[in-house]
Amino acid sequence: MSSSSKPEDTASRQRLLRLGRQLFALAIGIVGGIAAYFAGLPLPWVTGPLISVAAASILGWPIEGPLGLMPVAFILMGASGGSGVTPEALGQIHKWPLSLAVLFITFPLGSWIGYRMLRRWGWDRDTAVLSALPGALSVITATAIDRGADVQRVAGVQTLRVVILVLFLPMIVLPDMPSRPSAPFLSFDLLLLISVCAAAGFIAARMKVPGGWIVGALIASAALHGSSATHAAVPPLAMNAALVCLGTVIGSRFASLSRRILFSTLGIGVAIFAVATIVAAAGAVVVSAVTGMDFILPLLAFAPGGLDAMIALATVMHLDPAYVGLHHILRFLAISLSLPWLLRNI
Repeated sequence: MSSSSKPEDTASRQRLLRLGRQLFALAIGIVGGIAAYFAGLPLPWVTGPLISVAAASILGWPIEGPLGLMPVAFILMGASGGSGVTPEALGQIHKWPLSLAVLFITFPLGSWIGYRMLRRWGWDRDTAVLSALPGALSVITATAIDRGADVQRVAGVQTLRVVILVLFLPMIVLPDMPSRPSAPFLSFDLLLLISVCAAAGFIAARMKVPGGWIVGALIASAALHGSSATHAAVPPLAMNAALVCLGTVIGSRFASLSRRILFSTLGIGVAIFAVATIVAAAGAVVVSAVTGMDFILPLLAFAPGGLDAMIALATVMHLDPAYVGLHHILRFLAISLSLPWLLRNI
């Protein structure tokens, strides 16, 4: 009896330890968000948790990202973002083909330059390819493991790229960000919105749609608001809680990296990020000049960040998440489909 219960006891203890690490990470994230709010940082409920949890991760504190909460956070973000898909925003769709064409020039160019830089620094071919490609972290990590590439280096560069974008991009657009409209904490319209968005997010995730939870919720919310089936808005308190989860999870990515790898890839990661961002900014300048779009919109669409994080940023910055999301989804698909060819032929 006692011997048969030992595995169950061990599993139970492990679950409790994981829950404790996740709650500890959330507590650090909340404290970081409060501190960032009073310090006047941009998007404090994202940047504060990101900074505080990343610092705790680097210091070796026992934390773990609360990944189980992210579907809920993404549903709230998608529901909020869909309310911003206005007729005015949809009226800009005729400008999207040019923007997409520029995207498929800028991101391969930025990736190629980054790859050549990494090869000059002595990185092996597979590790350099997988580190230079922006976004698609899940696919890239799985491929790195399968190919025997240096997973820690790949994860280090990819993590730094997302963290830098989430921290510094809001500083560029903060002065132009509109205030969030007030919303009732609970109403029938809000329950309808959240329920439909949750169902759509679940279906999209089960269908393996890239960024399924947030993309499905975003599409459902856009359809509901576009058809005037609802005018509900996600309450700021709920959105702030979702942002704390996002910042905590991004910051906790450093927990899986050794300090040696982190500090050895820091300069390289910043350099690769800078190159990719400069190329993306050049493309955004072209799109803005030709179409008249606000420069920051194509910049966020071309930014070399993770799909979920960039759609979430577009949502909380009120920057047409449908436009931004389409660009990042197509880039994700392009990377996923082209990876086998790239690794065979470069």
